[in-house]
Amino acid sequence: MSLQTENFTGADASGSSGGTNRVITLSNTSLTESDGFLVFVDGLSLTITTEYTVSHLSSSTTVTIINALFNDQRITVQYLDQASGVGLSFVPAATGTTPASILGA
Repeated sequence: MSLQTENFTGADASGSSGGTNRVITLSNTSLTESDGFLVFVDGLSLTITTEYTVSHLSSSTTVTIINALFNDQRITVQYLDQASGVGLSFVPAATGTTPASILGA
């Protein structure tokens, strides 16, 4: 996973200045994590579900700003995305292996 930051203005969102439910499409091309979104408008943190929603799609992610958003407002979105091909694997230890033996103690 890696932390991404994208900056927009309200003019980048769908709809008209001062309108509600305006949508921004992030430029990511990999999957975003469900937990790990921060959205700021003019430096103020928004609350998910009451002030914005996120739609996680396979090739992009959209953020919908629920409250009125004006074209001159600055928007910052920070999120975690899944780096392609990166993940954690679990390999079971051999029978009788202890944490101390793995660490060489």
